[in-house]
Amino acid sequence: DYQQDIKNRLIMQSFSSTDIRVLEEIIYSPTKFSVLKLQSQLEISLEKLEEILEKLKPTGLFVIEDDTLFVDKEARKYFENQIILTN
Repeated sequence: DYQQDIKNRLIMQSFSSTDIRVLEEIIYSPTKFSVLKLQSQLEISLEKLEEILEKLKPTGLFVIEDDTLFVDKEARKYFENQIILTN
């Protein structure tokens, strides 16, 4: 979907290095995991993580239910390719 691609590129353009760390951790984690586990792995405050997750939410990469983050497999492939292209 080219509209989602444009939207995602605009969102990614404003990413900080911490945003990218969170994105990479989500991409390379299982498709279902705890937000608290993510916070622990990244060693950042829960408040900061929640702020970044809100920023990432419009990408369609994941949904959060309770404390569990569910990653969309197709969106994950898209972002894996974007990270490879930018490195």
